[in-house]
Amino acid sequence: MGSYLIDLGNSNDGPIGIVLRVNASTKADAVEVARRALNLVTGDCNEVALRVPAEIKDEVEYIHFYLNPNAITETDVGDDDSQEVQV
Repeated sequence: MGSYLIDLGNSNDGPIGIVLRVNASTKADAVEVARRALNLVTGDCNEVALRVPAEIKDEVEYIHFYLNPNAITETDVGDDDSQEVQV
């Protein structure tokens, strides 16, 4: 069993970054764990709703991020960043 880092974006280069660290036996299993986790935390349309702060609620109606967990692949899993998990 290993701990795998899945990197889905880079907020240093773009506007959004997402990383997950998951426990799995293989990279392929890590992808499935990440997909399941993101599917469970998203809404019906794969959206993640964020709370608009009270000080700007009159200016911003809503903020939603949309995720596509099915687009995660083994290339998103770090090659040299897996760690052994103690069980």
